[in-house]
Amino acid sequence: MIFISKNPHSFSLLPKSMHGLRVWLLCFLCTPTFAPAQEHFNAKGSSATDYTRTLQAKLRASLPFADKRDLEEARRGFIAEPDSRQIV
Repeated sequence: MIFISKNPHSFSLLPKSMHGLRVWLLCFLCTPTFAPAQEHFNAKGSSATDYTRTLQAKLRASLPFADKRDLEEARRGFIAEPDSRQIV
């Protein structure tokens, strides 16, 4: 049986039972196009570029790592001062 839709914009010469097969086949054929992305992944990673190292060094120099108060307060569980100093 040939499936012809009542919609004038939709027409198919495939039997009605073949539509599911066509969708499955289309999905199956499109899958290998995404597979080559796995070839670019390296589990061991790669070293940072000189540009990245330079940016990280500039950022490291701009942060106050000598001031250990934030680290100590974070270890004790302090997150932030309350907005109000009054206990309600």
